[in-house]
Amino acid sequence: MNSFLGLTIRILFIACALVAVMCSTVMNLAIADDHHRGRSSGKAESMFKQFSPGRHDEGNETTGQAAAWLFGIANVGIAISLLAKGVVRYAPMADQTRDRIKRMNQKQKRYLMPLHYFLNPLALSLALTHFFMSSCRSTVLPEWGLVLMAGFIGVGIMVKFKMCPMTLRRGVYRIHTSPLPLAVLLTILFIGHSIVD
Repeated sequence: MNSFLGLTIRILFIACALVAVMCSTVMNLAIADDHHRGRSSGKAESMFKQFSPGRHDEGNETTGQAAAWLFGIANVGIAISLLAKGVVRYAPMADQTRDRIKRMNQKQKRYLMPLHYFLNPLALSLALTHFFMSSCRSTVLPEWGLVLMAGFIGVGIMVKFKMCPMTLRRGVYRIHTSPLPLAVLLTILFIGHSIVD
């Protein structure tokens, strides 16, 4: 079981590295393509933009999707942990099964938490790149989403490196692990991107 989990983690790391390289390559191609397209836009495209609700909005999809994928991969371990805790707490099962799920959860945390620590700041840097490469005049929700995401990751860094006073550490940890701020962040990002699209 340990060798299988270790192999899975290695494959996941390699896949993440490949995704990062591919996103970097595609991002450079998209930048070049946008640069060439800016010189001469087609008549049909300009007519479509004229009647769309956010006609001055332009988003760089490559960086946005790369940030979303990295954010998702970074938090797979957290999702597994929450699911395992929920099953242990609410599902009727034998004590032996409960202990097995708890041990499995501890093992996956040991292997997947480094991804959480490394990929979330990387996802934030890609989200910042996405923000600066995009233009959205119809709503301020993307800005709020970016600020909340930066705050959420900043609080996580404070928790990881114990950068806040001992008296505040427990409250900061609760803020970072609470599902409410994450739900608010995802809702704002979803609504903001729906308006832009």
